[in-house]
Amino acid sequence: RDPDAQVVSNCIIVLNEIMAQGPDGGMALNRAIMLHLLNRIHEFSEFGVVAVIDLVPRYIPANDDEGFQIMNLLDPVLSTSNSAAVVATIRAFISLADQIGDDPVQMKRQVVGRVKASLVTLVASGCSELSYSLLKHVDSLVDSCPGIFDDEYRQFYVRYHEPTHIKHLKVQILPKLANPDNAPDIVAELGECVTDKDPQMNRLAVRSMSLIACRDVGGEGCADSIARRLVEMLDLDVSHVCAEAATSLADVLRKHPELKQIIAPPLPRALRYMTEPEGKA
Repeated sequence: RDPDAQVVSNCIIVLNEIMAQGPDGGMALNRAIMLHLLNRIHEFSEFGVVAVIDLVPRYIPANDDEGFQIMNLLDPVLSTSNSAAVVATIRAFISLADQIGDDPVQMKRQVVGRVKASLVTLVASGCSELSYSLLKHVDSLVDSCPGIFDDEYRQFYVRYHEPTHIKHLKVQILPKLANPDNAPDIVAELGECVTDKDPQMNRLAVRSMSLIACRDVGGEGCADSIARRLVEMLDLDVSHVCAEAATSLADVLRKHPELKQIIAPPLPRALRYMTEPEGKA
């Protein structure tokens, strides 16, 4: 309870290290300590804010009202430019969502919906290393709460100036955001990525297109459209794209046997020019 916030944050760090092997996995927490620290959250430095918020996942609120009170105290942190604090707040919110409310799954979806705007903003404004770390968080949240980020799909389009690892991760996230409303736009964007000069990027784009068809999330006619695009890629004078397209068409055909009349006719012609073993198989 020292009036100097820097002293308090140092005490938290030291106590956590000293008591790391204890039954609580860090400093002991109770309602009074937790609420006192959160009410002073605006006094701490960026480093101190993260130290305080990291305590929340270890604290179990006594009831739903206390859990919502903690969320309300942390909510302003989502509007800051401190990416570490925002990520720590997201982790705290998800931890609380598992402990309060009658429906933890629905509560978690509400939490992810609340933090979505902050994450997307930080991804677009940070350096490449920070953006990659935040994109991995987005990827995890998309897997656990499908549909929440679908309306922000344009924020995950590949930009020319971005480093390779960012581009690859965005191309892997895009098919997870596909739904009947945005699938045509996403498929068109992935089609542009197929012509990129990076071979690995080409392969990932083709695989992502086939994933949309295999998961059948694009609505009526989407799988048919993707199959036709992949068939066209068989005639490209790029060996790795042709091979990846052939492999993807095999997966699409297993999921949609009715597309055999579209996929089968060009295969004998494509086989004569196929060089990669996987594509031939």
